[in-house]
Amino acid sequence: MHPLNRSWEDIAAELRKEILVTPESCYQHRLHAILLIARGLSARRVAGLLGDSPGAVADWVRRYLEAGPGGLLSQPAAGRKSRLTAVQLSELRRDVLSGDPNGHGWSGKSLAAWIECKYAVRLQVRQCQRILRQLKQGEIAEPSCELCDYSDA
Repeated sequence: MHPLNRSWEDIAAELRKEILVTPESCYQHRLHAILLIARGLSARRVAGLLGDSPGAVADWVRRYLEAGPGGLLSQPAAGRKSRLTAVQLSELRRDVLSGDPNGHGWSGKSLAAWIECKYAVRLQVRQCQRILRQLKQGEIAEPSCELCDYSDA
């Protein structure tokens, strides 16, 4: 076994980020939680082991009991609908990750101008800063399956 250059906490955080990157991996994570509960572990214990809140695990149990495995599929996010479609967000993700066309690095202001020019959608600088942060943290992932509703509204 190789000596660790990083702490187990860092490794756990990295693995958790990988697990929660796609809708299908989130679905598998929830199924695993339900399996552990079915094996006799408490929701609190499962939450502690998997790094989730007990409330989230209890919600997954409720959803599973009400709708079976399908109840664990990712739900559309609450709140205001995005002004960018899933396809536009996917394109934007590729554009941002490939680098700023001006070579100065992305800022909220430059991203707002880019979005307005490319998609004719006006977003506030603060919203564009939030999008940049989410992209850097991997919170906006490439759509890869039909488990989530990626409708182009």
